[in-house]
Amino acid sequence: FKQKTAYEIPKRDWSSDVCSSDLPVLPTTPFGRSCLEVEALAVGLGRRHGFPVAALRMAPIGGSHIPSPLGRVLRLPAVPVPALADPAFALVHQDDAARAAFAEAAATGYNSEMIYEAFVDFQMELSVVLCRDAYGHCTDWGAIENQHANHILDLSISPARVPAATAETAVKLARRIADELDLVGTMCVEMFLARDGGLLINEIAPRPHNSGHLTIEASVTSQYEQAVRAICGLPLGSTRMVGAAAMANLLGELWANGEPDWSRALSRPELKLHLYGKREARPGRKMGHLTAVADNAEAAIRLVTGARAALAR
Repeated sequence: FKQKTAYEIPKRDWSSDVCSSDLPVLPTTPFGRSCLEVEALAVGLGRRHGFPVAALRMAPIGGSHIPSPLGRVLRLPAVPVPALADPAFALVHQDDAARAAFAEAAATGYNSEMIYEAFVDFQMELSVVLCRDAYGHCTDWGAIENQHANHILDLSISPARVPAATAETAVKLARRIADELDLVGTMCVEMFLARDGGLLINEIAPRPHNSGHLTIEASVTSQYEQAVRAICGLPLGSTRMVGAAAMANLLGELWANGEPDWSRALSRPELKLHLYGKREARPGRKMGHLTAVADNAEAAIRLVTGARAALAR
């Protein structure tokens, strides 16, 4: 599973220095607050503004209050996540395990808060990448379907293979959040599609997002160009999709025997390769991605997964 409810921000809290200068900082919301305030904002979206999130409980690491018994607060199992940390997930079924996770985070040196999040039995993860300018104009690329392997994004598919009403609800939720945060720039809102058909906000990333990489080839205006337009006060471009698309991440494992033979992946003219220029390839590290645009999502998926499989041979 992949689960956390978070607002992604840089680990180094340089916001106070930058925001006290005369330079405009965009997106405004995540950098105008301290790290803990931003994390609390992510959790508080559901509590204060009525956005759907998983049941949560926050407790300060190193403080005297450890939520016990957790089962009275959240329906176990639950997922403890150290706030502002790289996602390290553990599913706990009993209070003792929850307290052990809390103690382990404290011993490791985390000094913020632990978020205990009720486990969500979900069908899939969706993301909505959008861009909003200073005048409140907002564009999006629709609902994108995400598939994960070992807690890392593996495939992104556009359009998401969900009912039209579900996709529409996801987009409306993301736009409401952008308005609530008075966003200027590009943002991704990730959501769980629960077994009962409901949507729960999983993560908010105020930046261009991995799941939006496919917009480079699949849209008239990519998430990157749109971000520049928004922060420079330029009119937003069209986000019309030119076809269905799929994006497959390329992880460091592919470099185990040296540089992959890229001709194997690019034997099909529909395939596009992006490499990030990272010098060191490590297992689980995102080194690049493949994108394919096709007449339908299934065809695009076959193209990118087949090309990636050819690289692993």
